[in-house]
Amino acid sequence: MPYGWHDQGMGGGWWALMLVGMVFFLALFIVAMVALSRHYNQRPNGSLPEKSANRPIEILNERLAHGEVTEEEYARRLALLKGQQ
Repeated sequence: MPYGWHDQGMGGGWWALMLVGMVFFLALFIVAMVALSRHYNQRPNGSLPEKSANRPIEILNERLAHGEVTEEEYARRLALLKGQQ
């Protein structure tokens, strides 16, 4: 009985070769996605975008403008943020 339920012609360790091939192509796919992500996130001069050091202050300014914080709370948080820098 050459092709029974448990013998689909995959004897002799071919399943291991398929597993290695699947892991290889998965790793290749991940490397390609990382490379594409880095390529499309670069600036024209070739550097990656930097995080702004003033971004927390900008967010605080926006929250004050939207009325989410009071002036006293703004002043306290701004002093706290400037003390960290």
